[in-house]
Amino acid sequence: MSRIFKKLPGETRFNQIWDMLLFVMMTLVIFSGTIVSEKALPALNIQITIDPFWRSIHTTSANLLMLVFGVHITMHWKWIVSNFRRTILRQVSSS
Repeated sequence: MSRIFKKLPGETRFNQIWDMLLFVMMTLVIFSGTIVSEKALPALNIQITIDPFWRSIHTTSANLLMLVFGVHITMHWKWIVSNFRRTILRQVSSS
């Protein structure tokens, strides 16, 4: 936790902030999706009327989440490719 408050390189700080944004967006999408679900809350015997406000929050936050997640994947693309090559391709070639 103390690492958050230390002086960090710009890219590392940006990654931390972006990851926190990704977490908040994902939490909002899950929460609002549960609220607007026609199955989740009634399965728990919680009857609600689906409010258009929550549906718009869910739709907007889900769309923004896709954008935030796309940027996150782009920022870590070299790491994804190198680990894919190191693990998956190595296993396929050794089989």
